[in-house]
This record gives sequence, structure tokens and C-alpha cells, in this order.
Amino acid sequence: MKNNDPLKDNILFLKKIEERLSGSRILPARYEAETLVRHFGGMNRLDLFTGAKPLKRSAKSRIHQALRRRLEGRPLAYLLKETEFFGHRFFVTKDTLIPRPETELLV
Repeated sequence: MKNNDPLKDNILFLKKIEERLSGSRILPARYEAETLVRHFGGMNRLDLFTGAKPLKRSAKSRIHQALRRRLEGRPLAYLLKETEFFGHRFFVTKDTLIPRPETELLV
């Protein structure tokens, strides 16, 4: 998949991850694929979709490792080691309960 066009490489890689997630019961696959690629690629949306920051081989390897664990059922927040709740980012581990969106309504 290596070529001289970082934008094309980024998009093709993103689509590959999205397709793997789409084959599972993980929804929305597009959101999760983009989140994994951006997080482990160390980029924002602009970097990803303009090709301003190409994905390195090491980042692709980390993304594939995270994808494998996600497909095994590990929650996305545990893979990212963070979650957002009530407008704040929190560090999480496997020992942390991940707040559900409905909990914000109760708070």
C-alpha cells in the first residue's frame, strides 16, 4: 500500500480498517476506524484527510494490534486509555468503569 501520495495512503488504510470493523458487530465502524487511525497515528482529522501527516509503519502496526483487540471485544476506551464524560477527558484502565452516554443525562 506504500506510494508517494500520503493522502491516498491514509484514506486506503482507513478504509481497510473500516472494512474489518464492518465485518464485525462493531458500530459505527467508520467512527471507530477513524478514531483508531487518528489516535495511534497521532493526528487530527485535518492531518488525516489532507495527507499532511502520513501514517508511519510503526503507527500502522499499533493500529492493527488495537484493531485485533477491538475485534476480540475490548472496549474502545480501554484501547485508547481515555474516555470523555460530561465534557472532560478521563484516563481509564481495565479496572475503570467506562461511563455510558446515558449517565450524563442522570448527572
